[in-house]
Amino acid sequence: MKADAPDHPPIADIGPLIVTARAEVDSRRRGDYLPRSLVGRSRPVSGGHTMRSWLRWPGRGPAPPSAPPAPPLPDPGHRIYAVGDVHGRHDLLEMLLWTLKQDAAAQEDERLPILVFLGDLIDRGDHSRKVLDQVMDAWLSWPRTVCLRGNHEDALLGFLDAPETGRSWLGFGGKQTLGSYGVPAPSSQASASELFGTALALSGALGHHGDFLRRSELLFRSGDVVFSHAGLDRSVP
Repeated sequence: MKADAPDHPPIADIGPLIVTARAEVDSRRRGDYLPRSLVGRSRPVSGGHTMRSWLRWPGRGPAPPSAPPAPPLPDPGHRIYAVGDVHGRHDLLEMLLWTLKQDAAAQEDERLPILVFLGDLIDRGDHSRKVLDQVMDAWLSWPRTVCLRGNHEDALLGFLDAPETGRSWLGFGGKQTLGSYGVPAPSSQASASELFGTALALSGALGHHGDFLRRSELLFRSGDVVFSHAGLDRSVP
């Protein structure tokens, strides 16, 4: 019965490509990386030892590594100034906004300056009300301003809509925000009616700030760059 033809050239045709078993061992001792795409077949040689040939067969094995992908870039017509968590620190925000405005005015290109607030403007610090005033002033004075919703703004709105369910907001910065609007914080064991009264008082004190927060966006995209307060779930459209 005739044996199947080998799937590689005979040894005689590939002599220059063969590497002995000793070369393989020595290379491993040195810690060299030997790509799997170069591994051929083991063949018996004199003395009962095995010689492994390291071959690069034409058309076989993985392609050479390609260059890393280019990093995502914003729209070439945009100059983005992204501002992270402020948390009621109007003093720091005041200095930052002044610096950003000076930088935007000094640029000589025609890119549109866009100020992006990444959320968590409120809570923890004592001056959430002043922070929201500053953000709304920036909304009017900058060519374009984007205000994204953070988990703290979302928690405040959740408290307004369902005070008893959203009472946990009071424990991670909500009391400071209440204070900045002159609304007394409820007791730690507040009843449903007391929480409802607090939410009602806060809603009235917020005024146009409340409407501003409800209009906040979840995402902003410029070119290939997406801005959001937290990580994105690719499974959600």
